[in-house]
Amino acid sequence: MSLTSTQVDPARLLLTLTVDLNATPEQAWQLWADPRKLARWLIPAPFTGSVQRHELTTAGDIVYSMTAPGGQSGLALLRVIHATAPTSLSYIDGLANADGSRLDGFPTATIAVQLTARGGGTRMEVRSIFYNRQHMDDFINVYGTVHAWEMVLKGMDAALIA
Repeated sequence: MSLTSTQVDPARLLLTLTVDLNATPEQAWQLWADPRKLARWLIPAPFTGSVQRHELTTAGDIVYSMTAPGGQSGLALLRVIHATAPTSLSYIDGLANADGSRLDGFPTATIAVQLTARGGGTRMEVRSIFYNRQHMDDFINVYGTVHAWEMVLKGMDAALIA
């Protein structure tokens, strides 16, 4: 895996990360479609957790838990807008209550993923689309979104061979 670029575009309220994977688009799609592979890269060490619900279909929900080394834990909810194997996926990213429903009061972002065959591998573009400038600044500066994405994307190689 090679993280080839990270672009922050405040004028368009957009964060784009581009990753080149040594895998076919079908294999790269399994990083999202297989709950075990998804957990392996989306919940990076030293965090622990698991995928609790996995509905990678249009209007489906993916819910996963994550626990930090200090014991703080929470649930995340990815509400799938559309999923077209093996090329594209979009979802609304947010936090969840204990029952897996969306946690109100926490900002969300729309994430669009595009997988394209390229040079014997796959280029994956992950675009975070924010709702306003304050929202974007909070995600990047308060929640550390750029660093978090860079950290989890590095776990994709290990998940591909698992």
